[in-house]
Amino acid sequence: MTEEWDKVRGFNPHPAEKSFGPDKKLRMESFLQDSADAIWMVDLEERVLRINPAFESLFGWSESEVVGRRLPTTPYFLKREMSLLMQQVKQGLPTAGLETKCICKDGRLLHISATLSPVRNPSGDVIAVSGTCRDISHSKRSEQELRKTKELLEAFILNSQDAIWMIDVEERVLQVNPAFEALFGWSEEEVLGKRLPIIPDFLEADMHQLHQEIKAGRSLRGFETQRQCFDGRLIYVSATLSPVRDNRGEVIGISGTCRDITHLKRSEEELRKTKERLEAIVQNSADAIWLVDLEGRVLQINPAFEAMFGWSEAEIAGKHLPIIPDFLAAEIHELHQQIKTGRSLRGYETQRRCKNGQLIYVSATLSPVRNNRGEVIGISGTCRDISQNKQSEEMLIQTEKLSIAGQLAAGLAHEIRNPLTALKGFVQLMQFGQETHHKYLEVMESELSRIEMIVSELLVLAKPQANSFKRLDLVSILQDVLTLSETQAILHNVQIEAEFPDALPAIDCDLNQMKQVFINFIKNAIEAMPNGGRLRLFAHLPQEEPGQIRIRVADEGTGIPQEHLARLGEPFYTTKTKGTGLGLMVSKKIIDGHRGRLEITSEVGTGTTVDVYLPLPV
Repeated sequence: MTEEWDKVRGFNPHPAEKSFGPDKKLRMESFLQDSADAIWMVDLEERVLRINPAFESLFGWSESEVVGRRLPTTPYFLKREMSLLMQQVKQGLPTAGLETKCICKDGRLLHISATLSPVRNPSGDVIAVSGTCRDISHSKRSEQELRKTKELLEAFILNSQDAIWMIDVEERVLQVNPAFEALFGWSEEEVLGKRLPIIPDFLEADMHQLHQEIKAGRSLRGFETQRQCFDGRLIYVSATLSPVRDNRGEVIGISGTCRDITHLKRSEEELRKTKERLEAIVQNSADAIWLVDLEGRVLQINPAFEAMFGWSEAEIAGKHLPIIPDFLAAEIHELHQQIKTGRSLRGYETQRRCKNGQLIYVSATLSPVRNNRGEVIGISGTCRDISQNKQSEEMLIQTEKLSIAGQLAAGLAHEIRNPLTALKGFVQLMQFGQETHHKYLEVMESELSRIEMIVSELLVLAKPQANSFKRLDLVSILQDVLTLSETQAILHNVQIEAEFPDALPAIDCDLNQMKQVFINFIKNAIEAMPNGGRLRLFAHLPQEEPGQIRIRVADEGTGIPQEHLARLGEPFYTTKTKGTGLGLMVSKKIIDGHRGRLEITSEVGTGTTVDVYLPLPV
């Protein structure tokens, strides 16, 4: 510490002092420690480097509390003045015998006589500012007692942002400051020698009593009340009333300061009303609401919580939430960690445990609770019981399953019955010894193939498929599909136009399933143009849907009526003569499995467009 003080000590040594040894340093350290004057040193950014014990004793801050920070002793109303003085000292101009005010740790203001000096390095550059001061409050008060009150306080009063006034013991106005004039609307000339006009009639008695107490020597700080302006407005103020004494200590008047806190009071009132509304919402909400701290301990629950789960607030306050089942503890812990980082979670469906051990389904919302600095200090949660909804939803799912099963069974019976009838008829004909067995066998083989196709596609729908997702080049997949479809296109006199942009991103997909989807769509498009035409296949990244890739298959076929579009994808519904309607169902299921979506638009006489949207890898 002595070396540090040597580097920045607040005087320029005589050239002879360069030869001083350790003893001289010790003497300087002793001077610093034993000086009765407060001594401090700050760097050029005005951060405290050192203070001495006299500083600690005078102002109340210890060295550890102020080192590395800005000097806390400058009152707010002198900060600008001190900033200008510091700039002068940093330029090498010392200030001696400066009489000013400083604030202590306990809020007291001291009159001090200070000297500010530049601290230079061996090269003569200013590297810090040192200051010494001594408390002259007592002598200052003695000096002030020799002057009139107005002279003593004029500089402070005129520059204060707070309204200040002074009255004698007869409560006649002696002085008001410009802030008083600006706040209340009366000029000093209008109120001098008169009673204060700012006290509303309904507070006259209270203020008379307070003034009597002040005259008896009491001071009153931070007194919140109402005052009246020249235009009749009532404003809220925070006031300080103090006795004014002469040099014998006798009270000769009352000084008052106040600041307008109307906006603050309105904010407080709005906050109070908001709090009351929120409390009413919490207490009367049909949803269970709870609040826990960062340790997960319960701070508050509402009556709906008690009714839903069975625990009273007294039973669980200060304890961990008892409603989380053991098998969900790890999951909830992870969620709480996310909420503590500021994330919110809405509409989270899960299970919770009641006091009687029953598990119920709930829809929950978890949100961070922040203090006025924006720091997360807790977690709030709301939930509603959706057990009945879950049961209804399960019943609906089962009903839908039965309905689909019925549709499939009816369609399957219809589709398979037709070829079976044909097969049965041909078998009967063969039993009568007809000679056209070869022709019958061809028909029978065709119908059996149709039955096999129907059963295969039903199995794809019914049986979960094992996906093998890999990151693959979509353009390569589509080019392979075009190669496989080329022969069928030539036979139907269909021209295929393909357009793929350069550097199209790869996607995560199952190769065989992707091929199956686009072979199916291209096959349908070709079959929709029995007289030939143009089929367009292209892929691109749509600007309106970032993160997606769109593959479009567009034909110039007969088109599909609007009333039929809505039924596409239903089992065994098809617009083709020999179709089963299952191919589109299979394709849609594959696309859903790839987290994509399918859109089909069509216009009779113009053609059909199939858009497949697939997500890009994250």
